[in-house]
Amino acid sequence: MLDLVIADLRMTPVSGLDVLRAVKQTTPDLEVILMTDYGTVETAVEAMRLGAFDFITKPLQHVEMLLRVRNALEKRRHARDSICPIRGRERLPPHGDHRHQRGDA
Repeated sequence: MLDLVIADLRMTPVSGLDVLRAVKQTTPDLEVILMTDYGTVETAVEAMRLGAFDFITKPLQHVEMLLRVRNALEKRRHARDSICPIRGRERLPPHGDHRHQRGDA
């Protein structure tokens, strides 16, 4: 299962915006970061309107890129936790096991 897509705006045969549209159409909660050498305000606004998590211009600074990736993954993790709140927590006792309720574990 994917958690994050990172795509360049200018790719062939499809563009990064095409990838973004396809991802959001098939997996709306999957985060997408677009990057480009040729960024304009209009393109960045369009990417964000289509659901991109972030729009980064090159040259990339490694620390900045890692921070943005971490933030996108955190958002994805929080979205998953809101859907399945028990994930990562202690399991509930088996059905009919009431020891934990009475305090005599």
